[in-house]
Amino acid sequence: MNVDAGRMPPPRESGRRTLVTPLNDLRAADEVGSPMKA
Repeated sequence: MNVDAGRMPPPRESGRRTLVTPLNDLRAADEVGSPMKA
């Protein structure tokens, strides 16, 4: 556990940033009409 914690940041921050950010982007794209896909 010490090795993982030392190399990688806390799972709370990394998890929230990697999961919450993409979810918000997808939701915004769906609301606007998925401009990224178009």
